[in-house]
Amino acid sequence: MIDEETRRKLRELNMGEMVEALDMQDSALSCMGMPFDDRMRMAVDYVYEEKHAASVKRLLGRARLRFPDADIGDMIYDGRGIDGVLIRETATCQFMRSAANVVVEGCTGTGKSFLGCCLAKQACRARKSARYVRMPDLLM
Repeated sequence: MIDEETRRKLRELNMGEMVEALDMQDSALSCMGMPFDDRMRMAVDYVYEEKHAASVKRLLGRARLRFPDADIGDMIYDGRGIDGVLIRETATCQFMRSAANVVVEGCTGTGKSFLGCCLAKQACRARKSARYVRMPDLLM
């Protein structure tokens, strides 16, 4: 169990998640008999996941997606003339690493905005920044 001074120092170092992880370990009886290395590994894993989730949440907020609940797994390919393999390949964000662009064009109501939001969300999950901008706003 850590004392209040150590908690204060951890929070001052912006490691509030570490305090949470250690508190969770203190409250779990199963962690009491574990070696120090295992407990430390669990705490670091918890902090890493919390920081990663916060980073993704921050990037998604900045992206200002029109459809924030859009997910690549929710895409419907039947009857739209969309190549599912190409979409799933694009969702890996490999095009960003090779500095390529993605242009989505089509008739009104075919799901271009939804697809753009899906790709932006995938980019945010890969910890890349994205921004949803409509074409008229982009031209201005």
